[in-house]
Amino acid sequence: MILVTRTGAISGLDHPARERIYKHLTRLPGDHFRSIVRSLRLGHGATRYHLDVLVSGGFLLREATEGRCRYYPNAQGAESERNRLYRKHWKFRALRLRILLLLGRLQQADAVAIARELRISRQLASYHLSQLSKRGEVLRERGRFKARLDREKFRDIVRGRP
Repeated sequence: MILVTRTGAISGLDHPARERIYKHLTRLPGDHFRSIVRSLRLGHGATRYHLDVLVSGGFLLREATEGRCRYYPNAQGAESERNRLYRKHWKFRALRLRILLLLGRLQQADAVAIARELRISRQLASYHLSQLSKRGEVLRERGRFKARLDREKFRDIVRGRP
């Protein structure tokens, strides 16, 4: 497969695993490392190596957010717009955003209630609540959490604005 990189240089994806990874990410831009491993049934080490080769070759862009690395095809034009839309999609699906939106709806809740509502473990809910607390987005009072963001800030987060 021959591709034109962002810099205009012509390169080939000469390894079948790299070609599979690239094709997967053109179908699902922004997929994260573990999902790529599961979807393509590749080993962790091989996947990491081939992703690093694709990133250093200019075929993919790596974006680290919320403890995950997401990979996007290095695209221009309509493909670039598609990447932007997928970034927005992944941001909306991000667990911390879901926790914030739930707290906005419930007004106040503990980690157990959030875990039950989002169908995640209590430990995972506690971890993300503590991270949100450190960032000043939730307030902790006697084991319960409250969102500290007003409606305008919630709208900005959902729309992908800082």
